[in-house]
Amino acid sequence: MIVREKSLAEFAKRDDAWLLAVDKDWPGAPQTTTAKWFHVCEHEAHQHGQIALLRKRLPGAEADAS
Repeated sequence: MIVREKSLAEFAKRDDAWLLAVDKDWPGAPQTTTAKWFHVCEHEAHQHGQIALLRKRLPGAEADAS
């Protein structure tokens, strides 16, 4: 099973109560599961952009490579 399929299968097991549950032990301040997943997605998008930038700067990279 690829990561995306496994993630979708796991999310299908969860409900809105899980998304709205507050983790009082989260470092800094209590957070809902929704806020934690938003944080994960935000980091993923940022890292994808960094990787794309670095790939474009590699010697021999095409100008329009993404």
